Amino acid sequence: MTDDIETLTFEALKSSYRQSKDGFVIGLVIHPQEMPSELANAKIGTRYQCVLVELADDETPAKPEKVKPEKAPREWQALSPTTQAGIRCEELSFVKFLSENYPTDWHESMHFPEECVRLICGVTSRKELETNQKARVLWHQLDSHYQAWMKAG
Repeated sequence: MTDDIETLTFEALKSSYRQSKDGFVIGLVIHPQEMPSELANAKIGTRYQCVLVELADDETPAKPEKVKPEKAPREWQALSPTTQAGIRCEELSFVKFLSENYPTDWHESMHFPEECVRLICGVTSRKELETNQKARVLWHQLDSHYQAWMKAG
């Protein structure tokens, strides 16, 4: 039954990862010599079933690393502001909160929650939340606003 299915084989590098309103967007970099013409010429919106296999340095499938047992969850307040911001930016509800409550910053950030947080807190990197007192205060205000929004919703 699968004899008539055409497959595309190429190597790619993960270059980006973000959330959109429709789901997750993963950017892959494909070397020009590896790019299948069928994929390059496909219409936008063409659907594909994807199978990804990580490659080891010797071009063979990489063996999965043993998964470490999860650590006990830490108290939110014990996490650094950078870690808190990173966690929040992965939450769909936080993305919705930003788009509804900070439409100017959200529009300017092209719908990346990380960029929106950086604009609101006035930093170029979330790591600055560790050293910039004003940015840290702005982050805590933003997070408190989000938590209140969650409770009200």
